[in-house]
Amino acid sequence: MQIFYAMLLEAGKILAFVLVSFAFLVSALILVRPAWAQALNASFNRSFSTRFMARGMNIEFTTTEKIIKHHFIFGALFIFGSAFILWSLMGSFSPGRVVTYLAGSITHPTHRWLETGLEIFSRLMVFGAWVGLISGITLLTRPEWFSQCTQKLDQSFWVKKETSGALDKSHDSIDSWVWRNHVSVGLVLLIGSTGLLVFCVQALISGGLN
Repeated sequence: MQIFYAMLLEAGKILAFVLVSFAFLVSALILVRPAWAQALNASFNRSFSTRFMARGMNIEFTTTEKIIKHHFIFGALFIFGSAFILWSLMGSFSPGRVVTYLAGSITHPTHRWLETGLEIFSRLMVFGAWVGLISGITLLTRPEWFSQCTQKLDQSFWVKKETSGALDKSHDSIDSWVWRNHVSVGLVLLIGSTGLLVFCVQALISGGLN
């Protein structure tokens, strides 16, 4: 488990460095080249607008139909994958470990909070594995129940037209406010992203030296 935690921590450092570097570049564009930042934002909005998300829901419906059609294969994959995760993580299960880490976070804040986050993440993986195991068994034995459950979830989390329209309007108003105040917004974002970038570089260097 220590190797698994170390891999997760290193992957998190690299991901944080990439995200902060991107935020730094975007902040600099907002400050000195607002037209370029606006063009980048427009392309981003076209790719992730609610209209494109609604089109993607049709693909998800088709994927669900394929899963139901080949429920023996997908059910077995769900069961084996979830069972492997449970077998890997449940061996080190300790309900009081998170409480112990939280109590020790006062004396060793940075190290303890990292351990606490990893411990909570592993418990979430255990919960997800149990959900996957139950879903796999249901898909393997009662595919019609699985189909009904997915349909209810799709209806519950479906973005309605009025909701998507309100989101589009709010995004447009926020974007226009950012472009009107691009100097102040760019400065604040640039200062914050610079500090985070320095912190991430120091974390990567210290991790590599250790």
